[in-house]
Amino acid sequence: MFFFIAIAILWLIHGYVAWRVIPTLGLLPSQALLGYILVFLLSLLPILPILLRFSGNETKMIDRISLLGYTSLGFFVLSFFIFILKDFFTQVMILFGYLFNSEQSIDDSKREFILSYLSKCLLSFWPN
Repeated sequence: MFFFIAIAILWLIHGYVAWRVIPTLGLLPSQALLGYILVFLLSLLPILPILLRFSGNETKMIDRISLLGYTSLGFFVLSFFIFILKDFFTQVMILFGYLFNSEQSIDDSKREFILSYLSKCLLSFWPN
């Protein structure tokens, strides 16, 4: 059960970062698909050394996979929290913008009235 929860959390973190980053790169659809596949493979790297050690393999390659997997996990977790905080603060700022809307909308009809009034006043003072 722990394995499935860990995989779900890893896929959530990696998928959210990929969902936020890959579309902004402006890649072709085939390149974007390749990017999503690469992120999926990177999401499996932190779990892979554990599975290999359970099977009885103890090689230097597992240590290299662990280094790569945990480094990529650190990058994705940091990126995940940065994106989550950015989205959270953006939503808070939008909420405060709606609650405390100090900016009033500009009414062009009032502006046109004032301009026409001022032009008529200026014309009335103009000597004939």
